[in-house]
Amino acid sequence: MRLHERTMLVQQARAEFGMLCVEFLRGHDLTWGEWTSILGGELASQAKYQIRDERHPDDADKGGDEA
Repeated sequence: MRLHERTMLVQQARAEFGMLCVEFLRGHDLTWGEWTSILGGELASQAKYQIRDERHPDDADKGGDEA
């Protein structure tokens, strides 16, 4: 099986991101629950704008849930 050309790049980035997360968690003396809350909030925020762009590519002022 041939791997997609970006597979290794993504795997390396994931490993690096994991290490950065652990360093951040330890540096701020956070619990795993607190870190999960922070990360989940950031993912939700980013997803909001991604959904908005996908649903209304020609109208950046329109919210993602608007028709």
